[in-house]
Amino acid sequence: MVPVILLSLLQLAIGYIAFHVTIHPVEKKKDEGKRNLFKVLMVLCCLGTVALSGLQEHSTHKEKGALTQELKDAKDSNDRMRLEFREKFQTVLIQLNAAKTEDSKKITDEKIRVIQKDFNDWADMFIKNLPKIKGEYSKTQEEVNRKQLQAHADEDRAHAQISQGAYQIIDFTRRYVEGMVVAYGKKASKEVKIDSTALPDSFYLKECVYPIRITTNAVWQLHVGVSSVPCLRIVFQDSKGNQSATLLLDVDPTRKIYAINYSATVPFPDPAKVNGAFEFPDYETKIRETLQPIIETQLSQALE
Repeated sequence: MVPVILLSLLQLAIGYIAFHVTIHPVEKKKDEGKRNLFKVLMVLCCLGTVALSGLQEHSTHKEKGALTQELKDAKDSNDRMRLEFREKFQTVLIQLNAAKTEDSKKITDEKIRVIQKDFNDWADMFIKNLPKIKGEYSKTQEEVNRKQLQAHADEDRAHAQISQGAYQIIDFTRRYVEGMVVAYGKKASKEVKIDSTALPDSFYLKECVYPIRITTNAVWQLHVGVSSVPCLRIVFQDSKGNQSATLLLDVDPTRKIYAINYSATVPFPDPAKVNGAFEFPDYETKIRETLQPIIETQLSQALE
């Protein structure tokens, strides 16, 4: 506040000096000293004005800083008060909940005390009826076991029926592949080893593997089992023992449809011309036409 008053007084002094210098000019030499004095006073007043302006700005900045600090201190104080209030409020809630829990426990204790006689009556009745309860439980358990066995038997019959419906196509395909390889071995005087074990009655029991050993490294694996339906999967190997192709034959006797899916490292013959779903009638011709170029290609890759 003081710098502001001093600054105002200096500004009035500068105005007064300027007025006398301009409105009442001093005459020549005899008043030259007064003129110079007025000039010096004007310069000093200007410097004082600048100094007081800086002092005023510094004072204002200092006041703003003090105000900012006061606001920060007030905020910190409010935060502390809020935290303390929250902690006290939570303490009160905990105490209230504890009191409610204690009341609930007392109420439950009283209810249990009232029905204590019912417990004793029940224990007497349970001991008396225990043999009957055990007998009814055993009877129910036997019925559950009987139904489970019946369900398994029905499932096995259904699987056997489905397997029987797919058996001919899967067996024909497997033996056709084996027959072609054996025929090549005889004509070329090459020893070819095959597993001629018969197919299982049900393809659902476990997956069976029938290897065809063409050379030391080239062993074709014929897997017979179930995907969603009975299937035959052939994994071909080349002369280095690397997998070169696979052929999957899915047989669905319920819909009387079989599907062929061929894939190879080198797509020859073209899988797009081989793959598809076909109906049961005359399956022998379709399978022979499909498998012959595949076996020729894979057999040429298997030979050393």
